[in-house]
Amino acid sequence: IIYNVIADDATKEGNLDDFDDNRVEGYKSHSDIKTKWQLLNRQSYPIEQAPFAAQSLAPSKLFYKIPTSQSSSVLLSLRNLGDTTFNITTLTGYIHAAHRFSFYVQNNSIRKLGALLGPNSEISLEYRFAPWSGLPLVDYVFSCDVEYKIVIDEETESKRLPIEYKNKFMNVTINVYDSNPMGFIDFQLFFMLITVSIFWAFIGII
Repeated sequence: IIYNVIADDATKEGNLDDFDDNRVEGYKSHSDIKTKWQLLNRQSYPIEQAPFAAQSLAPSKLFYKIPTSQSSSVLLSLRNLGDTTFNITTLTGYIHAAHRFSFYVQNNSIRKLGALLGPNSEISLEYRFAPWSGLPLVDYVFSCDVEYKIVIDEETESKRLPIEYKNKFMNVTINVYDSNPMGFIDFQLFFMLITVSIFWAFIGII
């Protein structure tokens, strides 16, 4: 899902959160690009209430509960404050161990975009992810990257290579939980056994 609006007319605050990726080694952001994100339909809680994550190691002051049985959506807002056009190429999400950010528990799918972000404008993108069904039900860190590059005029700047940027715009603690705790029960088998039991009980009475 992609939405385009003019930056001057776009909502500047709302419920979107900032994240500065200058602390993350190997990442480079363009100074004209500002990012905000929001986890749609997922309630946040104080990090002190996280069941497993240590508050001292958490990258955020809040954490989110993420179900295993359905996908969750991240809404990313990219604002271009300059006069350059950018090509937004990919979105990628990762689940890390809560105690060690360098340990990747799950690499989610890469969403390829190729969306253009013009001068003084804003674009909103949706990224969906879901924890693996067999993932232990504990706390993790979820991060998300956006990659983009400057659009080059091939006729006037044919010898210039496009500069590529990578921004880790989101880095937050999550708690993975089973939203269908009765999912391990095979209800078809259960009702079949009940039906067979009733049948043989009826035969016994006859």
